[in-house]
Amino acid sequence: MTTGRDKDPEDWVARLAGLLQEETQKKSQPIRPQGLTNASQIRVQGQMWTVEDKSRQDFLSLRYDTQKGARELGQRLDSAAKHWLRSDLRTAAQVEQCVAMEQFLSLLPKEAGAWVQKQQPRDMEEALRLWGVWEGLLPPPHPQQTHTHPLLGETLSMY
Repeated sequence: MTTGRDKDPEDWVARLAGLLQEETQKKSQPIRPQGLTNASQIRVQGQMWTVEDKSRQDFLSLRYDTQKGARELGQRLDSAAKHWLRSDLRTAAQVEQCVAMEQFLSLLPKEAGAWVQKQQPRDMEEALRLWGVWEGLLPPPHPQQTHTHPLLGETLSMY
């Protein structure tokens, strides 16, 4: 039997992120990782963001398949939307913000939209500021600027 000391710390971070995501689903409220070193906490938050972004991409990648039909597509869209939008954890306003943000990012030039998305803007106002930075219309925010993750409630660095 192996002990926790025998495992790679990166494996533990990935496993912890998965467990926190499961726990969040069970309790229908954000989990705030505590008792972790700052570096581990940042890695866990990054893992959780990755899970959320994967759910978003899964939703956006669904396509109609003539072999499977509209009913199957509708069921898959419904399931993928629930995984991405997490209405069990978000308010109606937060869900609306996710949808509006996605549409905004999809309408920007591809590279710019991808860059703004990668910065994890917390709301439309921040996304617009980031767009201004991308376009060179605004100076970059201070490197220490932070925001609160909508699900975790944890403060994250912008860069």
